[in-house]
Amino acid sequence: MDDSSPGLINLADVTRAVADGRISQEAREIMTRGFLTIDSEEPIYEAIKMLGKTGASQLVVSEEGVLWDSSLPET
Repeated sequence: MDDSSPGLINLADVTRAVADGRISQEAREIMTRGFLTIDSEEPIYEAIKMLGKTGASQLVVSEEGVLWDSSLPET
């Protein structure tokens, strides 16, 4: 993937970087690229199938091809 592809950073990524003393690294150096996405209108059973088939623990939700912002806390 090229440098413009989106990525995700989770708490485990940050914890590993801090534990390894890599706190000055850029976010793109620890992010995960190539994450799984599912359209917001897909039925939940499709999410269950994707998670079961891949062993992943999360999916990024998109709507009409646009990723939803998952970095904001729930209100």
